[in-house]
Amino acid sequence: MLLCVLGGAALLVSACAAPGSSIPAAVADTAAVGLAPAAAPGPLDPLAPAAPVPVMRNGKKSYPTIKGSVGKLLLSVPARYPDGVTVSVDRVAAKVENGKGPGVFPSRPYLALSLAIANGSTSTIDLNQVVVTIGYGSPTRLAAPVYEDPAANDFSGRVAPGAARTATYLFAVPVAKRADVVATVDFDNWHIPAMFRGGI
Repeated sequence: MLLCVLGGAALLVSACAAPGSSIPAAVADTAAVGLAPAAAPGPLDPLAPAAPVPVMRNGKKSYPTIKGSVGKLLLSVPARYPDGVTVSVDRVAAKVENGKGPGVFPSRPYLALSLAIANGSTSTIDLNQVVVTIGYGSPTRLAAPVYEDPAANDFSGRVAPGAARTATYLFAVPVAKRADVVATVDFDNWHIPAMFRGGI
């Protein structure tokens, strides 16, 4: 499965603060991020395409036609489709990489997005080739995926009518660029990618 972050289409406002804190509850466990040593600056992330790029599945370009509403990050506002399918961001957690080995950048901050797809339609949805992307800032750049956290869990399998699946995707979104974030979930050939906008 390819994983990116809701980039193709732009995907993101205030949330209740945790007791005794001004940090939104959805990211209350991330206060330590501000205390972590700054990660060494690296090359800029690539610019997001001006328009969504159709995902190739089984060697074929998709041409989705079912359009959903735009969801929001941190407010539990899902993207809803007219056939009954909903995609939602259940939680956003801010974390810092602390592992070792190839592909790990110690002290680099990242976001963990917990997603859910509920199939309220009458057809089974194949979730074996879901592509998630996250864009941030202006001009919009595509955040790099993070693989170090064992919480990472991609969508997979097939979800029957009336059932739901959850997954968690990780992206290295710079702390200073989190006021303008767009997440995109391209989950099949028929639905236009779900989009979520907001600040974190």
